Amino acid sequence: MNEKRLVIACFGLVVAVAVGLLAVRFIEAITISVFLYYSTRRYYKALRRLRLTARIR
Repeated sequence: MNEKRLVIACFGLVVAVAVGLLAVRFIEAITISVFLYYSTRRYYKALRRLRLTARIR
């Protein structure tokens, strides 16, 4: 049972390292994406209140 836990822990560690490396490599794109998302959210909500179709929004 301990070997199974060790394998799962190693797999989780490998996945975490891979996600971390990708985040470091693309930190600029991630930062810009988050900024654009939060800066346009208010306008998107205002457009949603107008009850326009999704295609027009």
